[in-house]
Amino acid sequence: MAPRGVVPARRGWSYASALCALAVLAVAPNALAAQRFASPTGGGDCLTPATPCSYEAAISGGLNGDEVILAPGDYGSEVAPRTAIVYSYSQLDVHGVEGRPRPRIYSNSPFPLGLANAASAIRHVEVNRVATNAGAAVEFHGTLADDLIVTDAGGAGSAACRLNGVTVVLRNTRCWSRGTTGGAGVLVNSGLPGGAGAITLRNVTTIASGVGSAALSVTAPGANATVTIVNTIAEGYVDIYAGGSGGGQAVVGATYSQFHTNQQDPGGTINSDATFVFAHPAFADFAGGDFHQLPESSTVDKGVDDPLNGATDWDGQPRTAGARTDIGADEYIPPGPATPPVTPAAPAPAAPSPTPAPAPSVKPPARVPVGLKASDLVTLPALKSCASRRSFRIRLRKPKGVTIASATVLVNRKRVKVVKGRALTAPVNLRGLPKGRFTVKITIVTGAKRTLSATRAYRTCVPKRR
Repeated sequence: MAPRGVVPARRGWSYASALCALAVLAVAPNALAAQRFASPTGGGDCLTPATPCSYEAAISGGLNGDEVILAPGDYGSEVAPRTAIVYSYSQLDVHGVEGRPRPRIYSNSPFPLGLANAASAIRHVEVNRVATNAGAAVEFHGTLADDLIVTDAGGAGSAACRLNGVTVVLRNTRCWSRGTTGGAGVLVNSGLPGGAGAITLRNVTTIASGVGSAALSVTAPGANATVTIVNTIAEGYVDIYAGGSGGGQAVVGATYSQFHTNQQDPGGTINSDATFVFAHPAFADFAGGDFHQLPESSTVDKGVDDPLNGATDWDGQPRTAGARTDIGADEYIPPGPATPPVTPAAPAPAAPSPTPAPAPSVKPPARVPVGLKASDLVTLPALKSCASRRSFRIRLRKPKGVTIASATVLVNRKRVKVVKGRALTAPVNLRGLPKGRFTVKITIVTGAKRTLSATRAYRTCVPKRR
């Protein structure tokens, strides 16, 4: 079930059985997964970078295996936040654009971004929930949530990062409940939708500022919840809380992590070893929310090196910069040694210029054609009074100097089936299609990131009986 008030994302449309097959061909690596594009001002069909939709539509309309790419920029603002509950039960891979600033979502919804499928993933996104009612800025039941900045305004029953599911990993992420009362930086509750199995936090900085808050809160009403934290900073009114009821056990195991206080209620157990750090970390500006470490922080070089930590921290810097990996989402990068000034050497006496050898004949590289159009790359069937054949094929051409990154074929804006093969063709089956009009659209993305589209309208007719 979804959280109270959440409407499940629909599985998608069911297309008429008259259209038996539709080809969506992709020469990009994962041909079975469609890409959906969103931008802060998007209102398109989500299908190409040139026609992005809103992030709400991109996520809620995604189907199993889809990749949702959020363009950089602000989706809403503190004074004009988004309002929709965005929750998906499909298996999605949601992320910002690699090498670009994180997309920033501002919302006063109870659930601005929820992924409930156990195989979903999310990375390189920032979410700010400005509401103080019960809810969570990010709810995640998937496999890996990486490189996130999550902020929640706090309040009773709220959390920045709410994790439930069978096996969830939260990594290189900052979760901050910044309210003055209640709230949790990270909340795990086996009684909420999704349950709780084995939850792992790696190189996470979780902060809860309010009275009665917890940086990490683990509750187990009626079902067990096990949380492992590694290289993690927990700072709150109570740093780590664990409690169970109805036979449920909440167990937290901490290694190479920093926390100062803990509370173990009945049914709750918090285990740590000699690797844990008791002293508070030193942040650049705790009150202002700048949780970058200072060089004197107790957490610098106190973590454990492990490939499972990931290659980079939340700033995209090397995960290990000193003697050992740091604790927390941030890796402190020591300043490099000062470079002494270089005195330029005296110029050497000029040597007599040799007679230049004739330049070798080099064949110039092929140039990408100017004014390239989709019609230069695709062969569509000729327009006739009506198409009574049972099928036809759409073929792609590759002119000299042009590479094709991907191509998508739609019939009446619907996708039915994905096929893959060596030939760049798309078979469209018309068997049983009733008499009427249908539209074929093909969108091509070239290796140079140009998006080209071609559209044709056809009419079907019932073949005459002989």
